Amino acid sequence: RITMGAMLREPLARMQSSWYHAQAEKFDEYWGFRDCCTNSFSDAISTIIAGASFNETGSSRFKGHLGGEGSVWASMYGRHLRAYMKEFNVSQFVVVPYKLYSHGGESKTAICNRLGERLHMHLNCSDEAYKVNVHSHPPLNKDLAPELIKGFRKLMFRENEKLVDVLARGHSQGMELAGYDGPKGNRTQIKRWLQANW
Repeated sequence: RITMGAMLREPLARMQSSWYHAQAEKFDEYWGFRDCCTNSFSDAISTIIAGASFNETGSSRFKGHLGGEGSVWASMYGRHLRAYMKEFNVSQFVVVPYKLYSHGGESKTAICNRLGERLHMHLNCSDEAYKVNVHSHPPLNKDLAPELIKGFRKLMFRENEKLVDVLARGHSQGMELAGYDGPKGNRTQIKRWLQANW
């Protein structure tokens, strides 16, 4: 059976990385930014916030096609996982928070070895942090004013809560959460694990 891997990065950090990667390639293939937001990452987030609204259920609605300008759609992980879980058995999923793997160390080696077990193959696992497509940019709190960070995270709050719901339900049905050692399907502890590691 196929093993489905999902690496989750904190949405705003993922978008910042994506913006600088798109900038390095002159935004040619990045419609989400090219359409609206090429001056600066701060301008991109300002534009996204200005075009967003809340619907009648309190969920965010973003302007633009495919879920929003500025590649917001790619950060709506709960929606993506839920769609895949309709087609694949939950036990086929391994979810890895970004920092647990990308920062190297024992957690990276453990995750790599576990994936090798699941795939029934030897992987050349290393504890070394390995990064590709790296484009320099300032830390998030230097790149964005506090009110922009707060505003965007407010817009993403319901999306992130839906993600935690999906992870908790999935874990209770056999989804593997890399590095999580709490009780099965415990929403509170899964949320804590995610926020500490993505």
